[in-house]
Amino acid sequence: MVKANDGRVVYAFMNACGLSHMDRPLNEVVGRSADELFTGRAAESVRDRQAQAWKAGQSTVYEIAIPIKDNPLWVRTRLEPVCDEAGNLAYMVGISQDISQSLTEK
Repeated sequence: MVKANDGRVVYAFMNACGLSHMDRPLNEVVGRSADELFTGRAAESVRDRQAQAWKAGQSTVYEIAIPIKDNPLWVRTRLEPVCDEAGNLAYMVGISQDISQSLTEK
């Protein structure tokens, strides 16, 4: 994730697994915010979590259900800040893990 010129936190990349779940090509993800990629409360929650992590410049972990193809996909996402040589936040790396099955087994 990077900060766009207008202040939004946007995706700079998404791996093949994430793109497959979203059924989107990379060029439809890069440069877009959570509000543009997800719907409803999930979009708001992901956007807010990303913005909070960026503002704090600290790693964060959160779990959320994202509606994908009419089914909720439960993911645990970890955001890690990466700073430039001057110590300024340059970008954040996000790693998401599908935890749907572990939640249904409980």
